[in-house]
Amino acid sequence: MSTRLRLMARHILARLFTVSFAILLSSIVVINHAWSALHHSGATLGTFGVTGSGTAKYSITLEVPPGTKGMSPTLQLIYRSSKGNGLLGVGWLLGGMSGIQRCPQTIAQDGNTKGVDYTVTDRFCLDGQRLIAVAGDYGDDQTEYKTEIASYAKIVSYGSAGTGPASFKVWTKSGQIIEYGGSDDSRILAQGKNEARVWAINKTADTSGNYINYSYFQDATIGHYRLDRIDYTGNDTTSTTPSASVRMVYETRTDISEGYVAGSKYSTPVRLSKIQTYVGPTLVKDYQFTYDYGLSTKRSRLVKLLECNGDECKLSSSFTWTQPMTLAYELKETSVPAIVPTSSFYRTGDFNGDGVSDLIYMHSGAEWKIRIGNGDGTFVVDAAYTATFTRDMGDVRTYQIGDVNGDGRSDLFYLSNANKWVIYFANKDGTLGVRVETQEANDIADMRSVKLIDMNNDGKADIVYFVNGSLWTVRIGNGDGTFGPRVHTAHDQDLAEWRSYQFDDFNGDGIRDLFYFAIGSIWTVRLGNGDGTFASRKNTVH
Repeated sequence: MSTRLRLMARHILARLFTVSFAILLSSIVVINHAWSALHHSGATLGTFGVTGSGTAKYSITLEVPPGTKGMSPTLQLIYRSSKGNGLLGVGWLLGGMSGIQRCPQTIAQDGNTKGVDYTVTDRFCLDGQRLIAVAGDYGDDQTEYKTEIASYAKIVSYGSAGTGPASFKVWTKSGQIIEYGGSDDSRILAQGKNEARVWAINKTADTSGNYINYSYFQDATIGHYRLDRIDYTGNDTTSTTPSASVRMVYETRTDISEGYVAGSKYSTPVRLSKIQTYVGPTLVKDYQFTYDYGLSTKRSRLVKLLECNGDECKLSSSFTWTQPMTLAYELKETSVPAIVPTSSFYRTGDFNGDGVSDLIYMHSGAEWKIRIGNGDGTFVVDAAYTATFTRDMGDVRTYQIGDVNGDGRSDLFYLSNANKWVIYFANKDGTLGVRVETQEANDIADMRSVKLIDMNNDGKADIVYFVNGSLWTVRIGNGDGTFGPRVHTAHDQDLAEWRSYQFDDFNGDGIRDLFYFAIGSIWTVRLGNGDGTFASRKNTVH
């Protein structure tokens, strides 16, 4: 095929290629967007593909000045339809960067589910690959690891920094030595903690001493870090300093992405505006990025890439985003017999930790049933688990479902007739374990106000309830079925109807906020602080 025909074929494929992805909003509304890439003759070219998980992928390789004996960074702009809103906007990321980060325990790998909580029970993943200890204790100094899927690399952790190693080194099959977290700026701390959450790549070297250095900017107060520059063509053996570099330029954005892991915030307050390559002080290439904001999502979208070489620029590569599509829903009916006809007696939860909602309900008297969800809107009827509980439930209205111990499975919680909290922890098979009775609770104004919610984002449920004197109270869960002292959070004498109150994330920071109906027909929000307390009230709609 001629060069012209190949270019025409590529152009046609580019125009026809569409990536659809979904964004879940408020667990109810799904908005679909489509993305298409159009390139023009002379523009920076990319390649289409599909990942192993079936998501669409589009990648653009960035040219950098050559390094000594091939030791130069390999950088790509990568679009994946499953990615969120990062430094390059929705879906895009900078490929070629590597890192080790904390990851959760799983049933398949550890026999139980446990989220990241910045303790010694956390596990580590290298570019998403779980590290398996083969010599030494997990996380200790000079412990050796391998990746779960064989990469034939030797990985060793060094030193100690809080509840994790200070750094890692990797010896690859090709003979390179890669360091992670070996410099202060590459050891990324969790916001508000002295624990590292990421060990970013800081150096790559070959057997001849040629190396690449990576430098970062981080602001631990807001949980943000970003790549600042890459320097290479240096040599440790000959004491040669690097002369080539790749430098990042960022700009502010209005769609600041934020989230929380175990109560620590992470955020992305900027986006990448330029990637510039240098040899010495001379600018070689300048990649410039242009964004817009989605009309519905208000999120950053990459719309143009311009590659410049000195005073000359290629034709720009543009990316067009379509608008939301019409939603459609399918009604699923399922048969669950013999439920006591009151909504107070049934709840949903994930009792076996498989990610699918199950159903628990009162069958008769003190007999309860759990029906495991099939994942298609129906439940296993013939294999219902029946549990006969002690007849000690003081008020069925306090009956709640939540993950009290942070193992990824839903537990049963209620207040006994002796005014004590009672918990049944879920087993791995979805059945309920032994009864655990904890401390007394004598200050509840109305039993119907009791809720089981994770208020501080540590992966463990806390108790929230209403006490006399128009006072909201939170007890932070300890993860063992006990709860901490009362935290009086918000004194709301303007509360018109306490049953209107709800907890949800109203400002997108990952923290539960308080919402209720105030006197004077005013909807009111108190933003959560992440520790069980709330900020001053905000009147929203009269």
